[in-house]
Amino acid sequence: MQHFSFRLLILSFFLVSGIAAYPQPKMTVQVDERIIALEDYLHVQFTIENAQKISRFIPPSFKGFQVVQGPGYTNGWTLLNGEMKEYTAISFVLKPTKKGKFTIQPASASADKLNLQSEVIVIEVNDKGSNANLPAEKQAGNQPLNDMILKKGESIREKIKNNLFVKLELSKTSVYVG
Repeated sequence: MQHFSFRLLILSFFLVSGIAAYPQPKMTVQVDERIIALEDYLHVQFTIENAQKISRFIPPSFKGFQVVQGPGYTNGWTLLNGEMKEYTAISFVLKPTKKGKFTIQPASASADKLNLQSEVIVIEVNDKGSNANLPAEKQAGNQPLNDMILKKGESIREKIKNNLFVKLELSKTSVYVG
């Protein structure tokens, strides 16, 4: 009987240490800029890591912004120093509706029966964004996001012609048919 309880104690230890070693789910938020111009677009991404099952995601209201795109969901994993982390990213593209300082409240989610929340983000919207010290021709807004969004009066063909870049890398030096 004493031998059985010792085995049970050892088994319990390994189970508890295995659960403690598995990283707990967490949620973070990232923005591409904290200071933007009124004509800029803001990319906001909420990332939930180490969750086996996400049963609910509630985004904030984005007061002071218009949601141009989203929610867009991306699932993936990263492998760093032999440690694999799974993630789900929920992205939004926002356009400010007026100048001022705006607080993006936390998003909330339920993952693996835990309630998660992101942190609060403060965004300042002004005339020149964070590019105030750059030359005027470089202050046209967040270039990557502006290139992705078709604005009123723009030609689809011109937008694609000016912004599509295809890079091809080959793994072999000779080609063959078939």
